Amino acid sequence: MNYYTNYYNLRKHLYKVRYYEKKEGEKRNYELYKKYDGEKCYYYKTLIDMGFLIVKPIDDTQDTKSISSVRVDVSGGHISKE
Repeated sequence: MNYYTNYYNLRKHLYKVRYYEKKEGEKRNYELYKKYDGEKCYYYKTLIDMGFLIVKPIDDTQDTKSISSVRVDVSGGHISKE
């Protein structure tokens, strides 16, 4: 028990430094990506702009029978495609 107490006391300042660095980093990222509605949306929009991601609008009048789906049979592990 004494070993762990000494270990923690010697490294207590490192825990504090890491905590405040992480907190400052989160604040900096929040301010940076705030105008893009968050970091996730920024990268999503960047992928679309660079052409790596193509987003097609959903058409509700689309025939649902032409869409293929994959069904997995749990008992035999067989995959059938409709």
